[in-house]
Amino acid sequence: MVQSTIQTVAILSPGDMGNAVGKMLLNHGLRVIAALDQRSARTKQLAANAGIEDIGSADQMVQEADIILSILVPAQATAAAEGVAAALKRTGSRVLYADCNAIAPE
Repeated sequence: MVQSTIQTVAILSPGDMGNAVGKMLLNHGLRVIAALDQRSARTKQLAANAGIEDIGSADQMVQEADIILSILVPAQATAAAEGVAAALKRTGSRVLYADCNAIAPE
């Protein structure tokens, strides 16, 4: 059995909820990153305030992360997953992906 240790966590959309999760992970000794090249100034500032490292692009994110946590509004969940899938295809990287979005059963 192969065991791996999660050391680097990527947060998709480190906005209000994502930056709070990122802070908690940082406080527990993990490296927390986000691809902020196409994000708003507000999101970039929230991430910086939380101590989340901006690594630029989705391609770089999938290469550096051990796991990606998708924490964003449900309406953007599919597009975000498709963006990560495209980055995985471009880079040949493999990474765990957790969809943590609140989606109503309906």
